[in-house]
Parts: sequence; structure tokens; C-alpha cells
Amino acid sequence: MSFDSVVGHARVVEHLRSLLTADRLPHACLLHGEEGIGKYCVARYTALARLCSAAPADACGRCHDCRLGLAGAHPDLHALDEPEAVSLRIEQIRELIALSARTPYRARGRTFLVRDAHRLTEEAQNALLKTLEEPPPGCVLLLTSGRPEGLLPTIRSRCQEFGMRPLSIPDATTVLERSGCPPERVGLLARISGGAPGKALALEAGGFLELRAALLDLVGGDAADPLETAEQVLARVKTGETGVRGRTEMLVELWISVLRDLLVLGVGAADTLVWHHDLEPRLGAVAARRTPRELETRIEAAGRALRALAVNASAELVLSDLALALA
Repeated sequence: MSFDSVVGHARVVEHLRSLLTADRLPHACLLHGEEGIGKYCVARYTALARLCSAAPADACGRCHDCRLGLAGAHPDLHALDEPEAVSLRIEQIRELIALSARTPYRARGRTFLVRDAHRLTEEAQNALLKTLEEPPPGCVLLLTSGRPEGLLPTIRSRCQEFGMRPLSIPDATTVLERSGCPPERVGLLARISGGAPGKALALEAGGFLELRAALLDLVGGDAADPLETAEQVLARVKTGETGVRGRTEMLVELWISVLRDLLVLGVGAADTLVWHHDLEPRLGAVAARRTPRELETRIEAAGRALRALAVNASAELVLSDLALALA
């Protein structure tokens, strides 16, 4: 469980390693980039490296401190990791602030991980601001976010930012292979996730690939009642460990990738450019029923749906409106 196991992100990892080696890791770091690309993984390894008593700029995975950290039981490592929560509350930040003032037990200092920091309410961000302005000695705060624009400018200005990019398709493929993804799905998921293996694994685990058929029914005119189709899709989206809005966003992004393939075929481009090869016969049949402009209009509608979800619109209303626009 060391930095050596991180696939991709070499620039960010080397920068963090050099800061750890020099014991100059900033008191607040913000790792940001698209969802599912490995931000929290890199942040967690950074936190473990601060704990490790055997390696100066990495986590050996074998010492007592590393084992405690990996088990989530180290007294100097605290994680606010609730991916299913809609927002992170001020009470949680107040607890973090109280812990930050305490003397560390074993490590060089206390380390705090905050996943998806953009979910902090404005009140919680303002509460955190004083700690960022006057950090206790040895305290390091590691924030991750797929939407850094959701953080207050005053928060971002007090963090050193580490921008992270999606993985290359070969690197995403490697991560998926290591994660036990079904071999027949690895290539497909690496492509349609846009180099975000975390998103790819969520699509596979949630059965989202099966919902591509509903999109093709809508676009191809085979859905007798678009609103009923939307209700059926929403019922599937609601079953899962993460929030409904996040799962709806994943679904719409998946549908956009299918619409993209329809447009590829609709304009007569080479079928080697198609991502969803397992759907190719059906894709060709649906693409033949729509003009490129009609397909572009449906892609635009899906884009509007994503933007609506980003500002907390009702997932049910968004899916209903999108189903009508796609049909």
C-alpha cells in the first residue's frame, strides 16, 4: 500500500514525495480532478506516508503505524469519508477542529482526510477557515474534490492545489484488471469512463450498463411511454450505496457516451471509433432512424440534465424531462 502501487499521476505523486522527504508538506492540500480518477487514493497514501515509522516519504505497509492506518485505527489519522452523504455538516468540522488542537500520539502530527470537500456546507467551510488560517503545529489537512469550484475562494486560497487528470486508457485498463473487473468488460469500461476507473467500477457494480437499452428504446422510438421508462430507470438508480443524485449523474454521463456513438455512426464515421462495441448492431439500427442534428439535440439535452443535477435539481424531474427530450 505505497505510492508505488499508484497507477498514473506520476507528476503529483513525485511532488508529494519530495515534499514529504523534505518535511515540507503544506498544512492544507487540495487534490482535485474528475470523479473516479484516484484523488482519494493518492490523498490516503499521502496520509499513510506521514504515519509510517519506517519510510521517510512513503508508506511501507508493514510497520505498526502503517497497519493501524490501513485498519482505520491510527489515533493521528482522521477521515471524513462519507461518499453517500449529500453534504458535510458543521458539526463534523467542529469535531475535526477540536481534534486538530490535540497533541499527536505517535506520528509527526495529526492528518485529516476530507473526501469530496465541495460537499461541505458554506457554514462548515467558514468554520474550517480559521483552522486553515492558523493551523496547529504538525496538523495537515488533505482535501479532495471533483468540483473545486464548490469551495469558497477563501478555502482554496489557503490550500496548495494539486490538479489531477484522468488516466490514459492503458492505465485505466491496468487499474480495472487489478480490481477484479470482469475481463470481457475491462476494455469497454476503460473507454466509456473517460480514464476514471473508480467511475468504471461503480458502473459495473451498479448494473448501469444494462440501462443503456432504455436510452436506445427512447432515442429509437421503441419506448411506448417515455415517462414510464424514466420511472423504471429511476427505480434502478435508487438502489445503491451512493446518493441518488450522484448515481443519476453517472447514468446520464453513460447515456451521453452512447449518444456519442450514435452520432459517430450517424455521420458515417469509422465504426472503429465506437466505444460500445457490444451494442453495435442496435446502435446502427437506432442511428439510421435519426439525423445527426437530431442526435446532437439529444446530446445537448443530456448536457443540460447534467448541469441541472450539479445544482441539486430533483433527480426524478431531471430524468423525466430528459426521457421526453430523448424520445
